[in-house]
Amino acid sequence: EGGFREVGFITVSRKHSSANIGLLAVDPSCRRLGIASALLSRATLWALEHLGYLPHTTLDVVTQGTNSIAIACYRAFGFRLASVQDVYHIWLPDDLPSVPQADQSMVPFCRQHLMGKEMGYILDLLGAGMDGKGGLTGGLDSVGRYNLACSSNIQSYLGEDSNRVLITPSCTAALELAAMLCTLAPGDEVIMPSYTFASTANAFVLRGAVPVFVDVCRETGNMDVCMVEAAVTSRTKVICAVHYAGVACDMDVVCAVAKKYGLLVVEDAAQGRWMCVWAWYSHFMYVVYVYARMSVFYMNAYTHVL
Repeated sequence: EGGFREVGFITVSRKHSSANIGLLAVDPSCRRLGIASALLSRATLWALEHLGYLPHTTLDVVTQGTNSIAIACYRAFGFRLASVQDVYHIWLPDDLPSVPQADQSMVPFCRQHLMGKEMGYILDLLGAGMDGKGGLTGGLDSVGRYNLACSSNIQSYLGEDSNRVLITPSCTAALELAAMLCTLAPGDEVIMPSYTFASTANAFVLRGAVPVFVDVCRETGNMDVCMVEAAVTSRTKVICAVHYAGVACDMDVVCAVAKKYGLLVVEDAAQGRWMCVWAWYSHFMYVVYVYARMSVFYMNAYTHVL
């Protein structure tokens, strides 16, 4: 009306000490008339009005790397390239059938696989633990027959690779027992990965030891064994290796460094399963001695089984 029509627009917003251009559009029939520059100038004035002359104030804009027209426009106005980020899109085919809402259930984080005998074992255990008068017998204590059977079976599985298997109430308790057996003194150092569960470090800190964190490999999430030897000092007493997400740490290198400097090795194998000599899972948590090393294992629904 009145001979005027909208030929372009720009959006701009403030974020902390910077202003961000969201959208800039000009009618194709009205391009190369200076409209985009006029809109950018107005956005710049808006930014100055709202931000003033704060230090490190910037006016930012994000565009697609293939949009050569937009890039040329921003460069001509005075913008400089700050960073490039790759963004990947997945385009689904048009004929992809839709999934009914009723079928869009959540993907289970973990799933238990039962063999059919579990309830019988539980009832047998509870029956062995009651004296028939409401009191408890020795069936539910730490040396009950199921605990003993579990440790015995694991011991048989490990064979000569293990001197003794101990069942503990948690993997944290097993780590703390391992730290006690290392006979650490205040100020002694324990090398371990920087990416692990808090219990790995806490077990040794409780003994007065100082955790020395070594960075992890991007490919595995395990401790970068190439950096272990550089972390050894005159105070180092233990190397604590962690097997992360079902991927075994390179124990050959860890043990070689430990042998060279006379160090103990503790394995936090909460997420590692028995592979050759390194780790194994059971329904309980336990400490196993393997080749003068202490290995802590754990079994829960969310741990990885290879």
